[in-house]
Parts: sequence; C-alpha cells; structure tokens
Amino acid sequence: MIIMIGIIIVIVAASIIAVWAVIHNSGEPVVPVDDQLIQEHGKVKSSSSTQDLSTGETITTLTFQDGTIIVTRTTADGTSNTTTSRGTLDPDAIRRLAQSVRAEYLSRLGRHSYGSDAHEDTRRPTFDGTYRDALDQAAHSHNVYVPNDLPKFQFGVNRAIDDYMRVGRSYGTLSAYTYQYSERLESSFGNNHPKSFVFDLYCFGTMTPQWNADITSIRDAIHNIGEHSVDERDGNGHHIVFVGDDVSDTSIALLYQAFAACAQE
Repeated sequence: MIIMIGIIIVIVAASIIAVWAVIHNSGEPVVPVDDQLIQEHGKVKSSSSTQDLSTGETITTLTFQDGTIIVTRTTADGTSNTTTSRGTLDPDAIRRLAQSVRAEYLSRLGRHSYGSDAHEDTRRPTFDGTYRDALDQAAHSHNVYVPNDLPKFQFGVNRAIDDYMRVGRSYGTLSAYTYQYSERLESSFGNNHPKSFVFDLYCFGTMTPQWNADITSIRDAIHNIGEHSVDERDGNGHHIVFVGDDVSDTSIALLYQAFAACAQE
C-alpha cells in the first residue's frame, strides 16, 4: 500500500513538473495595469498568465485595444524582463513590411478555401510520376521550397502558403510564411483550418555567424510569444522551423516582425 501511494505521488509530481499551468485568461487584467499604458494603447482586450512549475518562471501577456502586446517574464528569483510589440498587421502592412527590408514577397501560393470541398485531396499525377497539388505547382514556379516531409505538409490538403517573404543572407536565404491547410479526411465542420508559421533558413554551403544570429533571434521570438509547439528539422540544405498547430494572427504578426528584424541586421 505504501509503495502504491509512493508511485502515485511520483506520477502526480512528474505531471505537475511537465505541465504549464494556465492561471488566468480573460478580459480582466491578471496584473495591475498602469493608467499611462491604458491611455496610450486603450483598454486591455485580453490577458493571460502561465507558470512553468518545473522552473518557476511566469509569463504574463497583456493585449491592448490597439494591438500592442506586453509580455513580462518573471523568473523564480523575481527577476523580470518585459518586451513590448505591436501585434496587428493587415495584409497591406505585411507586404509593406517585406518591402521595407527589400524582401521578395508573394501573397499566396496554392489554394485554400472553406466549405464542402475544403478537405478534398487535389493532388494530381504529373509527367514525372510525382503527385502535385496547387501549392506544389505554384511553389515550383517560384522556386519556393515546400517541406513536404513534415507531417502537417504530408497530411494537409487544401493547402496554401500566404505572405511568403524571402531575403538574401550571407549563408543563403531566409524565408518566412504562413501555412494554412485542412486536415485530410476530417469533417468540414469545426476547427479544421489551422494556421502555422514557418521559417526556412537555406544554407548554400558553410554556416556563417549570421546564420547563428538569425536562428537565435527566431528562437527568442518564438519563446517570447509563448509558443511551445515547435518542430525544427534539416533537409536538402534547409533548416525548417515549424511553429504551432494553430497560431493566432497576433503571434503571426510578431513572427513576421522577427523576420524583418533579422533582415535588417
């Protein structure tokens, strides 16, 4: 009996350590908000606070009416670090952001729609024996690499890349884009049109210090938005960073800004 209780305690303790506990997520601020911030950015639209019980770090996020996002990270010893970002970009603003850093910009590659045909697999055989859909064909035309070995690309249909940006780097190219897709064989009803964000660091040859600086900045940006669903892998010279199963528009805007920050360096 004592042994059984001990095992249960160990299991519960391990679960607590592994899980991020959501403390609060509502329109009521989780922490006091300075009146000056409200005057500058409007009322608090949403707020959340999460704590990593294994490290004691707490992340508090406040989203204001004008799209400003303030993220405060507080470690177990009470040390705090605050970052402020604008998290709203309309399509024209995203295009202008790409132009501001002289990046190549493509608004859409592929096809994505809603409705009864949203989960149709549109891949068709080509003359070389491979199967391609609208995304594959468009990407091929624009020399855009599609990481079809990733699960979300393999098992996604009705696929499209939106707001594709690419800029030259000392090591090769850096790309960023939003990936929108449907899950194959899923019902047309429900939340089956998730958005993900992708960074692609393509290295022509030897990695340079700029590659290390870019990947560090990208990882920091992902960490700052509190996204934990991240898949990094290498293939064909490409280092792919696949972010999230359903990334919010606010987070997507911040990740594009991270791309622009790298491009300016």
